[in-house]
Amino acid sequence: RLIRGGRLLWEEDMHPLLRKLYILQETRGMRPKVIVEYERAPYVHKDGNVRVTIDTDMRTSSDVSSFLDKETRCRPIMPEGRQLMEVKWDEFIPDHIYRAVQMDGLRQTTFSKYTLCRRFGGRS
Repeated sequence: RLIRGGRLLWEEDMHPLLRKLYILQETRGMRPKVIVEYERAPYVHKDGNVRVTIDTDMRTSSDVSSFLDKETRCRPIMPEGRQLMEVKWDEFIPDHIYRAVQMDGLRQTTFSKYTLCRRFGGRS
């Protein structure tokens, strides 16, 4: 229903996540705006609950009605050969992982795939 531009309907037995989405939809007018697609290679280390992900082939489309289609037409949003590496941890980052990600040419920054897709893509 959301993908077709409709609205969620309130149901007493809604999943809590759908309930929150319904409230945001009604109070803030939230609607699907953009598709964000990428390939992800995840790596997990149990010590410190470290998650390292490498996202490649980031692309976007504003045709939200094609969200579940196998062949959604998307536009690349990053130069070919560029990847995004995210390193997240809960308690601590083990020294060997910290040292491994200290490479020349990398910069540490905040990044939002959604924001980039809305700003530079969002159109197929």
